[in-house]
Amino acid sequence: MVSKKNRQGVPSAARYTYQINWSPEDKEFVATVDEFPMLSWLDRSPNQALIGATSLVEEVLFDLISNQEPVPKQKINHS
Repeated sequence: MVSKKNRQGVPSAARYTYQINWSPEDKEFVATVDEFPMLSWLDRSPNQALIGATSLVEEVLFDLISNQEPVPKQKINHS
């Protein structure tokens, strides 16, 4: 996980769109991220799958920004 000290300028991973579904073939929950279709996280509980995916997105965001690469836009929630 990216330390708080190193997160300056990194968008919040919590503002991306996550989906959690049961994977019968893996017999675990899989969390995916709409804005990062190449990422997923498997875990025994839906909550842990979400936590894992969010941590993974934090790492990817940090790497993208560190390498001056484009960051996927966060979807705007109109609720």
